[in-house]
Amino acid sequence: MVGIGGQFDNSAPHNGGYQFLPRYLADFIYPVPVTYDLAITEVMASSNDANTTISDDWFEITNYGSTSVNLGGFSWDDNSYLAGTVVFPNVSVAPGEALVVTQIDSANEAAFRSAWNLGPWVQVLFNEDFATAQPGFSANGDGVALFDSSATPIEICRAEYTAALAGFSVEYDTACTYLGNAAVGVRGAYTSTGGDVGSPGNQSIGLEERGLRVSMHPNPTTGLVTITLPSEGSYSVTVQNLNGQILANQTVDAASAQINLSGLARGIYLVVVQGETGQSTQRIVLQ
Repeated sequence: MVGIGGQFDNSAPHNGGYQFLPRYLADFIYPVPVTYDLAITEVMASSNDANTTISDDWFEITNYGSTSVNLGGFSWDDNSYLAGTVVFPNVSVAPGEALVVTQIDSANEAAFRSAWNLGPWVQVLFNEDFATAQPGFSANGDGVALFDSSATPIEICRAEYTAALAGFSVEYDTACTYLGNAAVGVRGAYTSTGGDVGSPGNQSIGLEERGLRVSMHPNPTTGLVTITLPSEGSYSVTVQNLNGQILANQTVDAASAQINLSGLARGIYLVVVQGETGQSTQRIVLQ
């Protein structure tokens, strides 16, 4: 508040009678809550993988902003939605990166990464990374909530679902809005070696399931992106949002191309490159 201060206390020790008088409604200044560019973008609540050591539940947190976020002291819970239930260790999520939180033992990390073709650049947390047990997810409806480390914790994201199809992850956009079950080829989802469908870690290698190798730089970008293609040839390049809506497309007859995303809002987009020898779907972060 802004106001005029005064005191009306005629007797010692003159430590009372204080007044503080705001003058106008504008003198009341309301604090702006802290915001984070984090979202729970995927939940696997009912794996069908026959390997029971890696079929436990997992979910994904995506940083869709332009700055790194350290999750140390942040917490999560299932549909009890209680801050402080499971507290995160000191781990940072870079812009455009997605962190996978699993209820799998770290001894089975190699098998989990192999099943989903996850490279070493994908961060995965395991049971041993938390001081308390993680609550499991029900296939018949549940949710995940992410909280910050404030004295009065702020709920950053709440991802809820009414049912989870066995063997398929449940997907959400960056506003934590339910999008439905994962489907191969939609929003980058693919099939693991165990038969599950999803896209943990939002990484590009697992998305290139037909072998088309494409690189993009810079990523993150402020607008202009150079796409390097495997060889000269005819390719279609499509830019989509995370809901699968096509925002731009072009045809390329060369070994490289450029796309300009500067007309779009900040966030994460999918760049789909289709050629005669295959398809590549990769995520690009626009700052």
